[in-house]
Amino acid sequence: MFLGKDRHPSYRPSERHQLSADVAEEVIEGLQPHQNLKVLVVKGYPGTRFPNWTLPNLTEVHFTNCERCICLPVLGALPSLSRLSLHGMLSMRGIGREFYGEETERPFPSLQEFELSNFPNLQEWFDENGRAAFPILRKLIVKKCPKLTSLPLILRVSCKQPLTSLEIVSCHKICLLPSELGSLKSLKSLKIRWCENLSSLPQGLQNLKALELLEIADCHSIVSMPDDGIGGLSSLRSLSIENCNNLTYLSMSLQNLTCLEHLTIMYCPSLVSMPKDMHHLSALRSLTILSCPQILSLPEELKYVTALDCLEIGSFPGLMDLPTWIGDISSLRSLIISDCQNLKQLPESLKLLTALQHLSIQACPKIEERCRRKLVKTGEK
Repeated sequence: MFLGKDRHPSYRPSERHQLSADVAEEVIEGLQPHQNLKVLVVKGYPGTRFPNWTLPNLTEVHFTNCERCICLPVLGALPSLSRLSLHGMLSMRGIGREFYGEETERPFPSLQEFELSNFPNLQEWFDENGRAAFPILRKLIVKKCPKLTSLPLILRVSCKQPLTSLEIVSCHKICLLPSELGSLKSLKSLKIRWCENLSSLPQGLQNLKALELLEIADCHSIVSMPDDGIGGLSSLRSLSIENCNNLTYLSMSLQNLTCLEHLTIMYCPSLVSMPKDMHHLSALRSLTILSCPQILSLPEELKYVTALDCLEIGSFPGLMDLPTWIGDISSLRSLIISDCQNLKQLPESLKLLTALQHLSIQACPKIEERCRRKLVKTGEK
């Protein structure tokens, strides 16, 4: 069942704005659908409260742009609800215990996917009063909640449950992640973006033995990666750190990530060096380092990474020469170099890269000038 202006041409936006909250609530209360309804989508509802419908067979609920709503209905009591998305509730300041259902012994017993986004005024998310909520939750996304000061306690409730994917985006006031995050034994994907006040990654990170993907972006208060955290991620395959302005140090325990296949470090202007002993990254296939101007050289241990087939470097103002040892990376198939203003020449050892299929050099003016002079000399002959 769909309620909203998108599928009702006669229900114009101008009329929607003129409709008072009281009238809207009275109208929607009288539209109660059949109890066998499986999917409920509500868009642009102008009321402040949702109807008191009884729909025990719902499996999906999607509320979008219900901008005046100040509280949520009792969704935790729905026994078959497996997908829930709440988006664009501008007036919501707190998610209370009524969300779980005061008399519900086990809230959200079937929920597997939950996304909450664009709650600009949400400040508090109350817990479920000690009940075993969200027992089979697998995917949780919390984004664009700039006033939320801490992660919802749903995470603490779910710490022993099979959560496999967690995404936290644009929660600017969050300073710390709960240590309970380290108990998410089934977590495979963790993405944290635009949390500018987040000062560190959570304790217990090393306990996430199933984690395969970790993305940290636009977290400008993070200064270093924990030595006792990153190295314990024994299943990690992809690590991406982007646009962390104050990050100065990468964990030395990075060398312990023997399953790591993709490493991306981008737009970290304070990062002074890459960790040593990278030769232990035996599974590393691609390495991207862009816009890290304090890094003056590539770690020589890369020549021992026998699986490396893609290397991309860019915006290295301090890089004057590519090291000759780059010719020792026999597995390299793609080499991309861009915006290295002071790079003067390429080493002769590039000829040794017999597996190389793609070579790209862009915005390297000194190399371009050198090539021009060679072409002129060749033409004169």
